[in-house]
Amino acid sequence: MPLPKLPALPSREAAAATAAAAAAAATTATPPPAPALPVSVADVAEDALARDARLLLTRASDRGGLGDVELARIASARKKIANGDYQTAVEALAILNADLDQSVKVRTVVAGENLRSIAAREDTYGNAALWPLIWRANREALPEPWAVQRDQKLVMPSFPMLDDVTAALRYAQEHPQDVERPKSR
Repeated sequence: MPLPKLPALPSREAAAATAAAAAAAATTATPPPAPALPVSVADVAEDALARDARLLLTRASDRGGLGDVELARIASARKKIANGDYQTAVEALAILNADLDQSVKVRTVVAGENLRSIAAREDTYGNAALWPLIWRANREALPEPWAVQRDQKLVMPSFPMLDDVTAALRYAQEHPQDVERPKSR
């Protein structure tokens, strides 16, 4: 069996010329991009603080019933964030959100009131359809929304989250009869 025909090897001069051309091309080629600079721990910590500050700011801002005092505290924190003072903003916003979460109104039920009439009062929410906010805050003492008793003390969030307000409005629209005592048959 005959051996297959192999390609001819290049001459030494041709190989040297190819190597020289490759070396010349390498010196004129664009250098590879520099490796990315390592991220410092301080940069990562500052990014986390900035993210936390923005999240806390959103939580404080997304509430109903905010007054001038609360809005001024939010504006102050917003300014701190804009100036890059994330640590102070996070601390101030954490305190503000805790204050807003814990702020409640307490009302003693009088004869003839129901959750709808209490929610409609200007010193409560000024909107009868927000009665589910009151029911939700008093679920242990008020298992049914129509079971309000005279002299019962009800707590109501002073600054409910806007998502909770939206959910309350939706529930009130879908369950308008829940606030009235069921009719006996």
